[in-house]
Amino acid sequence: MKALLLAVVLGGSQDAVAQAANADQLLSELESAVATPLNKNNARLQRDVMKELRTQRRFNLHRLAEEAGKHGKNWRYRCAVMSIMSEDQDAAVTSALVDNLKKGEDINLRVCAAQQLRIHKNPKTLDPLLEALGESDGKLRASAASALGSLRDKRALAKLSKTIADSDRPTAINSIWAVGEIGDEAGVAPLLEAMSTMSETEKFNLIAALGKIGGTRSRQELMRMRASADKLTAELIDATIKKMRPTEP
Repeated sequence: MKALLLAVVLGGSQDAVAQAANADQLLSELESAVATPLNKNNARLQRDVMKELRTQRRFNLHRLAEEAGKHGKNWRYRCAVMSIMSEDQDAAVTSALVDNLKKGEDINLRVCAAQQLRIHKNPKTLDPLLEALGESDGKLRASAASALGSLRDKRALAKLSKTIADSDRPTAINSIWAVGEIGDEAGVAPLLEAMSTMSETEKFNLIAALGKIGGTRSRQELMRMRASADKLTAELIDATIKKMRPTEP
């Protein structure tokens, strides 16, 4: 493996055929690595292989997308492949991520796809992510909420407004964060409506979300919260207000 990586590094520019052949070798190494119990050496091997595949991914996006969609493959392997290509906006990548989100035979694979869609940030993934937000699995809902926040599309507000009060805490926290990332003032009301049932951690996230949304109402609500807040919360509110853009008179 070290010889292979060294050859790739020293070889410089390679033609498409050589790139594809090298990708096959690296993918084989990656598949073997994830099938082995994790240890320090194995983790280093996985990291090195993924780093090299990521460097070459522009030559092999369709090959990677095909590999990510192969049923029967170890979900950790397919997740690793998705993470390599998730930053690219190629249609094949979007399709592979969405297919795994919707049809992945392992819930861990579906969760991984949602996590990678947060990085992918493709507007075309809005509807599949909204569907995932309504699923029964908490990890999937939480990951979908986070990915929706990265899209910053206000069409997601209606469903996120419901999961703000989700019984699954990570889903609730990620939904609060997502509403803040979207940054539309229509998100203020559902945040405030859910505040009475929020944990302290969720309220801290609410404060941050109001700061990101900004506007007169957010500022007013933060000041109202500060009036009865403890010292730590008051300091957080002060810092949040300081970062907000001034409201128009």
